[in-house]
Amino acid sequence: MLEILGLIVGVLLLGFGSHKVVDHASALARKLGVPPIIMGIVFLAISTDLPEIVTSITSFSMGHGVITTGDILGSCLVLITLIIGMIALFGGNVNGKQRQILWWGVGAVVAEALAVLAISTGYISREMGLLLIVAYVLIMVLAYKFAGCTVPTPKKKAGASMVHTLGYIALVIIGAFITVQSALIISRNLGIPEFIIGFFVISIGTSLPELAIELAAVLKKKYGLAVGDLLGSCIVNSTLALGIGPLLFPGSVAGANFGLGLYTILATAIVVGLFAWRRKIDKTTGLLGIILYLLAFVFLL
Repeated sequence: MLEILGLIVGVLLLGFGSHKVVDHASALARKLGVPPIIMGIVFLAISTDLPEIVTSITSFSMGHGVITTGDILGSCLVLITLIIGMIALFGGNVNGKQRQILWWGVGAVVAEALAVLAISTGYISREMGLLLIVAYVLIMVLAYKFAGCTVPTPKKKAGASMVHTLGYIALVIIGAFITVQSALIISRNLGIPEFIIGFFVISIGTSLPELAIELAAVLKKKYGLAVGDLLGSCIVNSTLALGIGPLLFPGSVAGANFGLGLYTILATAIVVGLFAWRRKIDKTTGLLGIILYLLAFVFLL
């Protein structure tokens, strides 16, 4: 009963907080003179990925790094397939600029490939953790350079908008935390393996901030914020979030499913390629995304 109540409260917090985040993030972007896609990729992506970052540090410190690998790869798959599908079906078409989608999408695929490479040895060292974090910086710099994004000079003071945005992001994360904990209790009682819990359960829970914020952004026709948060989160998850845990607490990731990691890369390449080619995500592309997510279960079996 308490788990069900937790799910309800968590979803309500997610819904309210996400709409406020979009409003204040849009205002913040205008005041700083920052393109919405950059606001999404840099600011919203790191903010909404705080659950994954916290999960990484916590799980590696407790010797359960395999939970993080499942969460990271699962979150990327959820973002690029299930969430895109739900946004397109319930929020409407998502439009974007081809060059920006292509280069930030390539960055996401490269980041995921590095993550899969890191887990392939069964152990992530402190050096590998540092390499992943450095890779995050390099990917962001190179993608920014080739994507053709420009950042004008700030126009107005943005302190109040920054505080409001961070405050509502915190509300979204609290809602996601409550939802995840409720789902975890149910999953553990069923005796599900740790990697599977991370890949199929925690990944959805820690991706709820992105789902809530991106759906709200699309409904408000703030496509740049939605696309930026989506692709930016894949990059942050696979590099910064995965690397920070073993950087502090190197550990084993034995039991991570290498095949599901490769499938995540393939699904990302398919969706990003289609998105860049058509310059939009409509209901057809959204349905394909959902199908790709469901195929992961078949792949697992």
